[in-house]
Amino acid sequence: MSVYTTLARPLIFQFDAESTHNAAIGFCQLMGWAEPIVAPFYRHRNPLLETELCGIRFNNPVGLAAGFDKSGEAVKLLSAFGFGHLEIGSISAELSDGNPAPRLWRLPDDNAIIVHYGLPNDGAETVARRLEMLKLSVPLGINLVKTNKGPDTGVESPDDIIQDYVKSADQLKDRGQYLTLNLSCPNTEDGRDFFSKKLTSFSVLELFRH
Repeated sequence: MSVYTTLARPLIFQFDAESTHNAAIGFCQLMGWAEPIVAPFYRHRNPLLETELCGIRFNNPVGLAAGFDKSGEAVKLLSAFGFGHLEIGSISAELSDGNPAPRLWRLPDDNAIIVHYGLPNDGAETVARRLEMLKLSVPLGINLVKTNKGPDTGVESPDDIIQDYVKSADQLKDRGQYLTLNLSCPNTEDGRDFFSKKLTSFSVLELFRH
């Protein structure tokens, strides 16, 4: 049994799941200055693990997916933990509070969690400012999504939805090494995926042109 399973996890599980998540992000943000100290303990270089994709060099194929650091607050310290890349988000054009709490539940017997955050994030403009002068030792991906404006929002036109993505892409295109488009998040009207519907060729080209 590891120290984590016998000591750390029972203590951590005494606290609300979302509060624990927020505390972890806050700690990493506070300790960003320690990245050069922490990195030597976790980084491992092996040419067999290195790969290149679209001109981006990855030291290894294991990255931290979007969903943990939703607004790019903790990436400095996270880059020290041996990941081949980091991906932040999902980030929307406008600030979003996400769904009402509770929205994160642990399933200890299944070693799983249920996530119903609803895409809370600080918005593209704020995240772009946060990342402006940031230099990382690993590639940074930025995951973009349509703004979750809440259940009372009326039906938005296809052009409005596309422009929401375009606005985020314009603000964040120079802040990382690649952009990911979150096109099928369940936080959509009636749980349907907007991009499963037929779009005009103009709308698609407008989105991917950015």
